[in-house]
Amino acid sequence: MRNSLHAKFMLSYVTTGVFSVIVILLVTHFFDINYIVEHSGSLTLYILCVFIFLYIVSFFILFFIFQVLLKPIDKLSDHSKSVASGDFSALDEYDAKVVSSSFRSLSDAINSMGMELKEKEEDERAFLKNLSHDFRTPLTSIKGYIEAMADGTIPVSEHEKYLRIVLKETDVLNNLATSLTDFNKWSRFENEIDLKEIDINSIITGVIYNTKDLHSNISLNIQSVFCEEKSIVYADEPKIIKVLNSLIENAIRFSPNNTEITISTKKEKDKLYVSVADKGMGISEDEKDKIFDKFYKSDKSRGLEKQGIGLGLAIVKDIIIAHGETIEVESALNEGSVFTFSLKLV
Repeated sequence: MRNSLHAKFMLSYVTTGVFSVIVILLVTHFFDINYIVEHSGSLTLYILCVFIFLYIVSFFILFFIFQVLLKPIDKLSDHSKSVASGDFSALDEYDAKVVSSSFRSLSDAINSMGMELKEKEEDERAFLKNLSHDFRTPLTSIKGYIEAMADGTIPVSEHEKYLRIVLKETDVLNNLATSLTDFNKWSRFENEIDLKEIDINSIITGVIYNTKDLHSNISLNIQSVFCEEKSIVYADEPKIIKVLNSLIENAIRFSPNNTEITISTKKEKDKLYVSVADKGMGISEDEKDKIFDKFYKSDKSRGLEKQGIGLGLAIVKDIIIAHGETIEVESALNEGSVFTFSLKLV
């Protein structure tokens, strides 16, 4: 970088000399020729002094411009190249003081861009790590059971039992693929919201019915408590159904048998608040700020049949934000969790 700076400065220096010569020629051009001939000696000395003066002044002016403009631009250029090449360590080492206030906003923008790229790279690594683990686990089980049935380790009389286990593992893979599809859709800015007037009570009732039908083998009581017989809100019905499904599935996953999951509504001014409450394991204070992050998964030893790659709640939050609303969680370990999101009342 130093050689680059020197080269630019030398170029500026030569340019200054050429500029000074041009100025002298222009000045002498306006003098009377006879006067120049008669007083050539003193005039030559005069011109030489003017030239030296202009050259020195121009030198310092350009040197100042070089220090104020070119050097910071070189610094910013090198910094942005480092960030673009994936060297995010420059974000911590970079000293914003090397730039003047004129370039401070530009340097801040480059740092902000670098931090976003760094976060995306970390998200991608976490994504690949989770994806590899969560696909490998069911595939290993499927392969093991099929091999055991094929070589006779598992007798024919028990094939049906283990085929059901294999079928369950394929459902896990299918859910993972669905999560990837949803994530791809939202990460490509396809999160347009089609707001319509819908009765959220009817939506919740339908989701609960479908959930009970899907999880007929679990001993959980899923119920609803509505503040009014009808609650008409502005919302995108398919996306709100996805939000409810995700929150209820999450509650089922972390709730022990013979407990309750309650979906309730509460009206405040022009907002309707929908809550999904369980009496499960709860969420620690450290995790509450992370559960909506993409690819985040809490301790794998907790939860019942915990699956997924850490996208469910992240997508839920994106959908609610796209509606211009909010979602919050209240929880305590071993006491349960309550997820609450808002919708605009008609």
